[in-house]
Amino acid sequence: MRLFRLFFFIFFLSFFAHSNSIKEIEITGLDSISRGTVLSYLPVEVGDVFDEKISDDIIRSLYRTKLFSDIALNFSNDVLKVSITENPTIKYFRFSGYDTDSEVLTEEVNEKLLKNFNLEIGSIFSSTNLLNLIQTVKELYKDNAFYSADISSKEILDATNRLGIEIIVNEGERALVSSFKISGNTHFDEDELLDLFDFGTPDFFLINWFTRNDEFNQNLFDAGLQKITKKYVDSGYLDFDFIDKSIILNKDNNINISLKISEGSRYQIENLTYDFVNSDFIDDDISSFDIKLKEGDFFNRIELIKELKKIESFYANKGFAYTLVDSKLMPNKDTGKISIKIAIDKKQLIYIDRINISGNNKTQDDVIRRELNFYEGQYYSKDEIEASLKRIKRLGYFSKVDSNFSPSSDGKVNVFIEVEETDTGEISFGVSQSNTSGTSVTAGIQQKNVLGTGNTFNANFSNSDAVEELSFFFSDPYFLDRKQELSYGFISKKIDGESLDVASYKIDENSYQLGYGYPTSEFSELSTSFKISGLDLECGSSLSNLESQCSNNDSSEHLLTFKFSHNTLDNYFFPEDGEKITSLLKFALPSGDFQYYSMENEYKKYSKIFDDKTFKYSANISFGGGYGSKDYPFFKRFYGGGSSSVRGYDFNSLGPKYSDGTSKGGELSINSNVSLISPLNFIDNSEQMRIAAFIDFGGISEDITSISSNDFRASTGIAFNWFTPIGPLGVFLAQPVNKKVGDQTETFGFTIGTSF
Repeated sequence: MRLFRLFFFIFFLSFFAHSNSIKEIEITGLDSISRGTVLSYLPVEVGDVFDEKISDDIIRSLYRTKLFSDIALNFSNDVLKVSITENPTIKYFRFSGYDTDSEVLTEEVNEKLLKNFNLEIGSIFSSTNLLNLIQTVKELYKDNAFYSADISSKEILDATNRLGIEIIVNEGERALVSSFKISGNTHFDEDELLDLFDFGTPDFFLINWFTRNDEFNQNLFDAGLQKITKKYVDSGYLDFDFIDKSIILNKDNNINISLKISEGSRYQIENLTYDFVNSDFIDDDISSFDIKLKEGDFFNRIELIKELKKIESFYANKGFAYTLVDSKLMPNKDTGKISIKIAIDKKQLIYIDRINISGNNKTQDDVIRRELNFYEGQYYSKDEIEASLKRIKRLGYFSKVDSNFSPSSDGKVNVFIEVEETDTGEISFGVSQSNTSGTSVTAGIQQKNVLGTGNTFNANFSNSDAVEELSFFFSDPYFLDRKQELSYGFISKKIDGESLDVASYKIDENSYQLGYGYPTSEFSELSTSFKISGLDLECGSSLSNLESQCSNNDSSEHLLTFKFSHNTLDNYFFPEDGEKITSLLKFALPSGDFQYYSMENEYKKYSKIFDDKTFKYSANISFGGGYGSKDYPFFKRFYGGGSSSVRGYDFNSLGPKYSDGTSKGGELSINSNVSLISPLNFIDNSEQMRIAAFIDFGGISEDITSISSNDFRASTGIAFNWFTPIGPLGVFLAQPVNKKVGDQTETFGFTIGTSF
């Protein structure tokens, strides 16, 4: 009997367990969500046993998806029925009531908010996500001192279960900073520390209307605190801390900010040691580091970082491309001293295996390789690679030059040089608007990289009222495969001086030129050229009485020219660093009819400032004179005014004048320019564009002995430069600064074929 009862009990349990097994799963209430999607969220499948724990797990899993507003389960006759109500789909979502001038909510910010909280149109609505978005918007307004801002939402559900959502913003009044104080500081002045914040107390009310300097922003406040901390720690105050950071909103809705700081002790360097990891060191290495930090100096973190980079570069230039340099700081609060240990791990000596060049679809490989200061089989040198890249950039054949390297085998790397070619052929076209002569036009064609050989070919075909020209010029910078330049050319030119806003004369010139140049250093070149010219000079009746050369019948010129050039610019098109010096000494030999000399000197300096801004300074001093019994040719005189000298004044209008008011030119020309150049970051694909604010200064004097302050003019303005497919385009707006009576001005001009 007992055995029968035991078998019956086991059978009963088996039957009960079998009766709770899920044989089928039904899902009802589906609209936009597929059955398969719901099944993937269920923690059970057909054949599993259904119980209370499984029921809780199912409901918990489905709610966790945030796709459903209601979930019901029913298990009967081995069938699990899941009844769901889907969350609505978002029909529209908009923000209203906010002021774009407050710059808290903008179209860009709104789009990011909807994307981050998955509330974009077409998404499945989640009330949790909406609440989180509203809370985030409240925090944004609070961070921008809108402490009374009210954020609410309005939802409208249509018959198709689509939901429209509107976020209603009532900004209220923005709290403004009325006072900002810092105490506890002795090393740095309070104003110096306050300047680290990008907001503060209000400026003069007219200026503050534009700057809005008194608008509080929590992110800017936190950034200012970090800048103060960095400033002190960089200066050796390693224990610097804020004792109190108080932001108080008063009843007038004004903010009073006070910071109390503890500077702590300023640490001095007690000792500086080196730890050469996994390598033998050479005593000469330490002396070669030229470390500026010395024992007894105050600790300076910025200088320490510079020294670490200097050591890393030192070894990178000796072939240790993977050198790791780090520092360990050991401050002693009791003594106010700090010990510094510099760990140097030179790793393995690296040699260059292969040099791979890509991107040069037109330019021949050897044109690039001949500019390299390193070669295959040589040990790796960071400086030589960087210097080589600058040399390639200075060619002007490429809009982009980059390099990288990767291991090829044990102790060797492959160097990859990637270039992006630019159009080296230019069609130059210039237009200048003059108050007196109207529009002046010039044109020409130039190819700096003929058939990818690196050779230069220029041809000019001009036909205007001022100039008729037919010329060609050819230059080979690596004549006979040596870095020695050979050049030659021919010019046939007719000039009408009157059309150039100068004296009434005409010159018909034919000349032949041969030149040769060779490098004197890595960045410098000396060249000489000899030109034989035949000139036919015809003067107007009024000019014949003023210039004796009109009746001399001089017709031949034998011109010897010496040129020195020095170029360390880091880029041909838009340099950001380096300098360029050009000096031309011209001497007309006595074997010709003309006997004169001239000296033309030009200097350009570029320096990168403010991250992406470039400061440019340039100066040009040119002078000339005759020798023997000959005067300096009047048609060789220097002129000023226009796009190439002092913008804002009419082309060739500066300097001495003839009695009829036409420009006479002078034997002395002085020009200088200061520019602040910036990329146009707000325009897409603007890599080949720059805008600049400039100040021009210059003048023309009759000769060196008669120079006067009255000869000089100045202007200021803005200029835009764009390297288009047909050459550089320049546009400027200029305003004269010290205009004199009788000066002729131009406020606008543009050229194609010239740059900043």
